[in-house]
Amino acid sequence: MVQDKHRKILGNIFFGLGVIIMVLLLITLLNNPGSTEEAQKNSQSYISMLISVSIFITCGLALLSNHQLSHWICIPVSIIFIFAFPIGTAVGGYFLWYFWKFGLHPK
Repeated sequence: MVQDKHRKILGNIFFGLGVIIMVLLLITLLNNPGSTEEAQKNSQSYISMLISVSIFITCGLALLSNHQLSHWICIPVSIIFIFAFPIGTAVGGYFLWYFWKFGLHPK
């Protein structure tokens, strides 16, 4: 089915973006020892990045496993992610197109 193909592609994209962001975050964390004051300032940004990584990975896994509530997890993420030009716009727009085209009820 075409719907399953797009769902798997989107799941892989969300999961892949989460993994890429996590790897870049770990590389940045390991290469910036800095002072303790800078580490405290950066810890808030690292925590927010870890939250976004977990959300992307959750969206990807929910889409790949065809979870019943995966659409409701991915819709707000896609709407927020659509403002991250250019990759976020493409991925968010692709998911929103997929949701409007196929919706909750397979044809």
